[in-house]
Amino acid sequence: MASFASWFFVYLRDTANHGIFFMSSPLTFGIGEVSCKGYSKEPSLLERIGKMWIEYLPHTADIRMKIRGKTLEALFCNGIKGMGNILKEGFCVGQQAFDLSLTIEVSSTDTTCLLIDLLSEVLSVTYIENAIFCNADFLRMDADRTSVELYGNYVESFDEEIKAVTYHEADVYKKDGLWESMVVFDI
Repeated sequence: MASFASWFFVYLRDTANHGIFFMSSPLTFGIGEVSCKGYSKEPSLLERIGKMWIEYLPHTADIRMKIRGKTLEALFCNGIKGMGNILKEGFCVGQQAFDLSLTIEVSSTDTTCLLIDLLSEVLSVTYIENAIFCNADFLRMDADRTSVELYGNYVESFDEEIKAVTYHEADVYKKDGLWESMVVFDI
């Protein structure tokens, strides 16, 4: 048995190598500003205001992740970092030095589709490069187009395989001064 984050998730594999996540309570990571380079874990909702957050929620056969950010760039960066932490348990927590950087450009019909399309592109590059990306600088950010410099590290293997980033439940919106969206990963 391996754990995603030992204090909140239990990850089980059966003999057919199928993975199942069980969660006893929400897992929340506090992330620094837009650069996503800092890390702090804070327990209360009041302490989360104005910070970027990643929260993993239970979902049948998939991983459901709620992300938040003070800006769209921070929201998208938290999505990239959150996906990296699914691919390799806790990999992006506290990452400061990176082996690899590359630029990608993505355009889409709206901001919600742009988030999902960007995460899908990052996932593709992750498997091509055998690397996990934990940081991003947004060179351009519009409602339907972005250009991103990704920073990551090479890995020998992944803890979890993400088959796809889905549009199911995705909806980028602003609530109480924070940008939010749900992202569902097919595993």
